[in-house]
Amino acid sequence: MVRAGYRASESIALWRLMAAQRQTQTPEFASTHPSDSTRIQALERYIQSKGYN
Repeated sequence: MVRAGYRASESIALWRLMAAQRQTQTPEFASTHPSDSTRIQALERYIQSKGYN
């Protein structure tokens, strides 16, 4: 994504927007996917570890 010219931080903005628009919140333990907040935290850590802005 970064090599293609996109800002990595925009992925966080996308997930925050998706979380805000979600109608229902399935508990993470009952889901096959991470919760939005878990994904956002993981993205923030990954972006910081790579030094992307």
